[in-house]
Amino acid sequence: MKTIKIDGITYNVNAKINGFKISQKTSSNVAFFGLNSETNQLFVQFKNGSSYIYSELDSSTVIEIINCESIGKFISGRIVKVFPSEKLEGEMIKMHPSESEKMF
Repeated sequence: MKTIKIDGITYNVNAKINGFKISQKTSSNVAFFGLNSETNQLFVQFKNGSSYIYSELDSSTVIEIINCESIGKFISGRIVKVFPSEKLEGEMIKMHPSESEKMF
């Protein structure tokens, strides 16, 4: 399992989303999102733990994702029910166990 570090926190990343550049933006609904520029896909993991891959994104949508103010509003209004999606089983990104030890 691969690990990534975002804002100083280490996360485990499922191999199913290899190739995605994972990011975070402040959001009440979206925990993580990632873009795969080779496949024109968007990965989204919501804070409720559900994860999706959206396909067939065009380049202008990708640019808008990067520059949007609210990732949650953008995904719900411009991605969901617009682009083909695949629901993944469970969380694809989880906090590394060593990080939870730091919280106590």
